[in-house]
Amino acid sequence: MSDIEQRIQKALQAAIQIDGGPITDDEDFFDGRLELDSIDVLEIVIAIKKEFKIDLKLKTDDKAGVFRNLRQLREMVESRMAEAA
Repeated sequence: MSDIEQRIQKALQAAIQIDGGPITDDEDFFDGRLELDSIDVLEIVIAIKKEFKIDLKLKTDDKAGVFRNLRQLREMVESRMAEAA
């Protein structure tokens, strides 16, 4: 697990209650065991902002702008970090 992945897992743990161990790359945030809702997404965005000092700038009317799994979240974080550099 990379440093970024570890930091994202840490931020997720701080933002939401996760039962059953770490989240896998393609585990759907909104279906299955997690069943996150819009409030959970906001908590994740805030935790990511605190951990990485970046803004994800999510658009609620743009489904493509919302991450559905850890892989998409990691790609979004990496992209925003590259933009900020």
